[in-house]
Amino acid sequence: MEVHVVNHGGEPTGVGEIPLPPVAPALTNAIFAATGHRIRRPPIADRLRVMMTV
Repeated sequence: MEVHVVNHGGEPTGVGEIPLPPVAPALTNAIFAATGHRIRRPPIADRLRVMMTV
């Protein structure tokens, strides 16, 4: 993949990536792959803490 970021002289608007929305699903899928426990509702840290104390 080759990416070109072009300076067009206008207001900055980003380069098209949206990094935050896929983080929670990726994290919960990784937790499921590692532990076999599915986390379906936020907050993830609270659910993970409860899961680890059981």
